[in-house]
Amino acid sequence: TPDVPIAYIMAHSPASLSSGTITSISCNQMYAINKWSVVVNSQSVPEPQLELDPELGTKSGVRYRRLGEPLDQSITPSPNCFTVTEDCRHIIAAGYWDYSLKCFATDSSRLVQSVFGHR
Repeated sequence: TPDVPIAYIMAHSPASLSSGTITSISCNQMYAINKWSVVVNSQSVPEPQLELDPELGTKSGVRYRRLGEPLDQSITPSPNCFTVTEDCRHIIAAGYWDYSLKCFATDSSRLVQSVFGHR
């Protein structure tokens, strides 16, 4: 969302290094999974290209790409609060009032699992 700082950003690339994803999570817990690839132009020069997350351009995407539960009020979102699995299918978030870690599915923003007692 405009004017909201990014709290976390991570690039994931497979062994081929010809494509991958860039995941970003903002301080208001909106996230995007952008795809990047390297294409060879007509002069045989590799050029990187970025395809923005298509869900963010839709009205439903604004709700769809938000992690479901707010962090504790005493927590300032930072890179330490989030991580993304290597296959970009899950986001793991920390910093909740109940000291839990929460795992969200990136395709639906659905809470998959909570692990309690993390301090």
